[in-house]
Amino acid sequence: MTSTVFDAIDAYERVLRVRRVEERMIELVEDNHSKGTVMHSGLGQEATAVGVAMARSENDVLFSTHRGVAHCVAWGADLGALVAESIGRTGGHAGGLVGHMHIVDLEKGIVGTNGIVGAGLPWRSAPRLGCAIEAQTAVPSRSSETALRTRERFMRR
Repeated sequence: MTSTVFDAIDAYERVLRVRRVEERMIELVEDNHSKGTVMHSGLGQEATAVGVAMARSENDVLFSTHRGVAHCVAWGADLGALVAESIGRTGGHAGGLVGHMHIVDLEKGIVGTNGIVGAGLPWRSAPRLGCAIEAQTAVPSRSSETALRTRERFMRR
């Protein structure tokens, strides 16, 4: 098999892993195993998350939205801590206090997810500026929000 076939198999396995984690988290919420959280599912967006994760460089960091679980899983977040945080358990990234909309895993380059539509634009500005000052090639990645593309174009100028 060629490397392209291996890449396709790897991508499919990652997409499947993301889907299974999201489905399980939905089940946990629906079965009342969470502490008042609502699951903002990213079902159907798995391939985008995996594609961004597979294209990243070693020093790239991730910013995501309220539907960022898929991106965090694809990026390599600790699944136990991610699920625990998402359902309000102490083994989570922040002790189960902030839920799935505020995941941070700095060891994996996940700077965070947030629950405010449009917040990613100013939130990513500081690392971009830092990368420019340090002349680094790392790029803060983010999940794509169609409504914010115009603002993103503005930031690139």
